Amino acid sequence: MDISKSWLDTLSACMCFDQNSFQNPCACQDLCACSRIVIPTETEKFCNKADEFYQKGDLDNAIFWYRASLQNDESCAHSYYQLGNCMYEKGDLDAAMVLFQKTVLLDQNNYLAHYNLGHIYYELENISQAKIHFDFACTLNKNDLETWINLGVIFKNAGNFENAIASNKKAIALNPRCVMAHYNLGNVYCELKMHKEAIKCFNETLKYDSRHTDALFNLGVIYEEEKQLAKALECYLKAHRYDPQFLQAANAARDLLVHLKEQISKTPEPQFQFEDVLPTNFQAPQS
Repeated sequence: MDISKSWLDTLSACMCFDQNSFQNPCACQDLCACSRIVIPTETEKFCNKADEFYQKGDLDNAIFWYRASLQNDESCAHSYYQLGNCMYEKGDLDAAMVLFQKTVLLDQNNYLAHYNLGHIYYELENISQAKIHFDFACTLNKNDLETWINLGVIFKNAGNFENAIASNKKAIALNPRCVMAHYNLGNVYCELKMHKEAIKCFNETLKYDSRHTDALFNLGVIYEEEKQLAKALECYLKAHRYDPQFLQAANAARDLLVHLKEQISKTPEPQFQFEDVLPTNFQAPQS
């Protein structure tokens, strides 16, 4: 048995510990340090080794040791879950989905596995299944910010704006500085043409991320619809300045400038007679 040195030394310090038989607990259970040592199982050792590789980003070795742990114990939910994460990071969504499904069969209260399943189903455009697993994740952990954000996106895309608003507000309640939640809530209000509320949300987004180009652009669109053209132009120009590749913002600013020039050219010059601006008692000087 391959025992890690750290706790082997502790066990060896106990005079009654038999290193050949590895019997535990020993005769002096209530008096010596070895009574407090829990010897890891083969599965746990394999999992620990796999976790170390996973934390280092070495997915191939992590996968090898997670599979080794499952060969030793097919009921290890942790290994299925982590193996699912590895497969997801490798881009194999189908394999990841199967592994996360196996995880929740073994551990129904693993909200992260439900969350990951929801995320995969959403990527695969299976919205109904995505909602089921995100709902389950929220039930298991009502304080998970990302789950509420994802639920908000799903509800918005499904046209369920009431629940989309509620989900994003829940996320904001959990973290009032959450940029994504404020921005997503603003998008929901845009869909509902609730411009006042949308402007407030986008301004909150910019409060915590002043260079959020999408929020700036959406504000520009709202201001343009509201005929506040100077504000709209300012937002478009800022969005393009912060992201020169944001061509939609550049085109919106250009089109708005063209529109403004056309409006100015169509504005008639003031028509008046010179005498109209003279005082009534004005007398011209004598030559």
